[in-house]
Amino acid sequence: QWLLASGAAVLFGIAISIKLIPVLLLPLCVFALGRRCVVLAVSLAIPALLSLLYGYPRVPIWDSLGNFAYVTRLNDLFWWLVEETVWPNPLQKNYHYNRVAAGAVVLVSLLFLRDWKRGMLWVLGTALILTPVLHPWYCTWILPFAAWRRVPPWHVLSVTLFAYFLFWSPQLFTTAWRAEPWLRAMIIAPPLLATLLFARRNRPATAPSAR
Repeated sequence: QWLLASGAAVLFGIAISIKLIPVLLLPLCVFALGRRCVVLAVSLAIPALLSLLYGYPRVPIWDSLGNFAYVTRLNDLFWWLVEETVWPNPLQKNYHYNRVAAGAVVLVSLLFLRDWKRGMLWVLGTALILTPVLHPWYCTWILPFAAWRRVPPWHVLSVTLFAYFLFWSPQLFTTAWRAEPWLRAMIIAPPLLATLLFARRNRPATAPSAR
């Protein structure tokens, strides 16, 4: 079991090196591995060591993390509704949304500490819903967990999310992102419908009343 945990930690470290999203799963992995969680130090050491290839002692590759916090929003699922109602954001910057998303991920991790299998799906799902910048390829991280837990609405979202490419424009990254309501509906409505059908299908059958 230690060998398996060590191998998983190495693969986890490689995944973090490619994209930092898997870091969100670390709290749940600690609980899932129990006393073997010490091997997760390898998961953090691998990206740290690989980053040194870009320079030392100053590692310029980490500068992009700070810069990303101030880029323009794009194609989000949730924050546009907040902006249109209670929290205006005329410049559509995302730094404060990232803090809310990080707090929500920590909270969800704590709620699912004793059910890490479901928790991994919920953590990544929370991150996708609350991220202020959502590209279609972000869904690739959640699809294995959605297939594992048999939750098809995420598969539907991974398809409909490509709809915003229908009106691709070079101005997307130079002006504020303002999607038309029908375009948002094209992206969001099918997954919502799939969620309702999924919930209805998994609803426990009502026992017949005794007469």
